[in-house]
Order: sequence, then C-alpha cells, then structure tokens
Amino acid sequence: MSIVIRNFKNNKHTMSEHPSFIKVRAYLPLNPETDLIVRDGKTYPSLDYLHRLYTEDMKFREPIIDEMNEKIGLHNWAIKFIQHDEAGVSFIADIYCDDPELFEFITSVINRSITHTVIRSCYYKGTITDYLSKK
Repeated sequence: MSIVIRNFKNNKHTMSEHPSFIKVRAYLPLNPETDLIVRDGKTYPSLDYLHRLYTEDMKFREPIIDEMNEKIGLHNWAIKFIQHDEAGVSFIADIYCDDPELFEFITSVINRSITHTVIRSCYYKGTITDYLSKK
C-alpha cells in the first residue's frame, strides 16, 4: 500500500486505495496526527480517515458514473477530484481521457451533476495511460 500524505504545508495528496482502475477518485487532506496509525513500524491510514475518503469518493462518483460510462465508455476516462482548500468546500478536477475533445463534455457533466461542493477548475491532464502511470 502506498499512501502519499497531503497537508497544506507540503502540498502532497493521498488517494483512496482501490484495486485496479478506478475512474473517479477523491483526494483529501490528511492530518498526520489524527489520520495515521503506526503499527509494527509501518504507517497506515486510520479507519475514520478511510471511511471519510470512501464516502467522498461515492459523493463524486454516483452523480456522474452512469452518464459518463454510457456516453464515453467504460475504460477511456478518469477524474481525480482534489480538495482545493483546508475547509473542504472546493475541489479541482483533473480529467484524463483518450480523446481530448471529450474534455468539454466531461466538464459539463461535472458542473451540472456535482452539487455537494464547489468545483473551482477542471484541467485536462492527459490520456488514460497517463492516469495509470501516475498511480
């Protein structure tokens, strides 16, 4: 398991740990004092933190997954929602898709469907191969 820590001082992120290829992921700040457990010399995310992370994943995934799969396909897009501020009220979206022309469609689906938080910006970050190579 590889966990990358983000606090707002060192600007790193952590992501939910899921097997294989997950198309929608939330990246949340991690407080090393409360969100990590050290056991046998190894560091793990706490169960409370993982629960918050998986819950946030679902909040982003549920409103968009069906439309995206139907219109774009099952294996040629992915989105990382990265918390933008310490308060957790805004996110940015890093979008990966094999056809850059789909970026505008994906952005419109996000802006129309994600209503539980503010999406500050959407960025085209590359292809699915780029996404998978950054895991």
